[in-house]
Amino acid sequence: MIVAVAAGWYLYTAFAATKQQVGVLAVQEARVYEDGSFELRVVPQVVGRVKIIGVEVAGVAVTFEQEITGPDTIKGKVDVELTPGQVVSGRIVLDNGAVALFTATVQPKQP
Repeated sequence: MIVAVAAGWYLYTAFAATKQQVGVLAVQEARVYEDGSFELRVVPQVVGRVKIIGVEVAGVAVTFEQEITGPDTIKGKVDVELTPGQVVSGRIVLDNGAVALFTATVQPKQP
């Protein structure tokens, strides 16, 4: 009886694990500026390529396509005005449906 329960639990957890989205990109540093521009230092957590299809900052999304094969910095801009010192959240959307979340404190735009 104990063996049957253990085997059933193993099968259930193995099946449940295959249905979860696994993040394959880590955001090491996020810089967001008051004009909506951003710089995100990212590192893939898998061997191979990770394809980014979108970036969202402070609820404003922008289509963004880039393949990452190693540590890299993503730069772009969303159409939003922010206040320096404001804390914003964002996410990077990958082609497999996974997301990488980040938060950043808005900085004044560098000249």
